[in-house]
Amino acid sequence: MSGANPVEMAVIGPGERRASFRQKRSLSIGSIVTEQGKPARDCTIIDVGMDGARIMVPNPYDLPDHFTLVEPKNLLAYEARVVWRRGVLAGISFDESCSLNDDTKHQIEHLRALALEKAAVSSF
Repeated sequence: MSGANPVEMAVIGPGERRASFRQKRSLSIGSIVTEQGKPARDCTIIDVGMDGARIMVPNPYDLPDHFTLVEPKNLLAYEARVVWRRGVLAGISFDESCSLNDDTKHQIEHLRALALEKAAVSSF
């Protein structure tokens, strides 16, 4: 090798197009929120990048096309849309992201509470 830093390349299956590479695989628990006041559904975040993620849910065909993904591990929320569904997996892209550390945004208080609750449960 020429001494350059090695870059881990993403494995892209047939028919998949990505604007950027995903981060390394890191399994974590996430929550899918469809409307304020409705119970959240748990999911497994398989990998996440700057512009999207791959998630695992029991039935991705029940996912709405648009939802909020809460990532308790990093206290982040993403406005997401489904790009593809396959088996128990779904590929999503992020339209917008928001830190749940910001106490000044009253409209996200319920998401912050959910993230903190999930983070406490997953730390046991």
